[in-house]
Amino acid sequence: ALAANHTISIGSSGLNIAPNVTHAVPGDLLIFRFFPGHHNVASGPFGTPCQSSATGGGIFSGWVDASDKEQGAAQIFVVEVNDTEPLWLYCSTPHHCSNGQVAVVNPPSDRSQTLEQYLGAARSTDQSSQPDGIIGGAL
Repeated sequence: ALAANHTISIGSSGLNIAPNVTHAVPGDLLIFRFFPGHHNVASGPFGTPCQSSATGGGIFSGWVDASDKEQGAAQIFVVEVNDTEPLWLYCSTPHHCSNGQVAVVNPPSDRSQTLEQYLGAARSTDQSSQPDGIIGGAL
């Protein structure tokens, strides 16, 4: 089978990640497009929304200040999918995650962990964290 490209917009209409649920298989590419504003995309554990993984791994785009208002000029961060495990995503800019800028790639099929639960927990989080540099993809 051929790999698929999944375009995911970061901040295209406010504090959002769209789509906020993506299903991907190994070999697929996640293409994160950044829109005006000070955004990034990071991943972390379901149990601690808005926080990067303490054990390393995951993804982080680094800080992206897309200043061009034209969608076609938005910067991109590309990540190759290695497995079908859930990847919980958020923007670590202060207050972005807690205001709903979250998403998931490959949510659990048994609905044991949902985006709605992740978002609910994120809304009660005061701070976000991120790795020190770009990991898991290319800007």
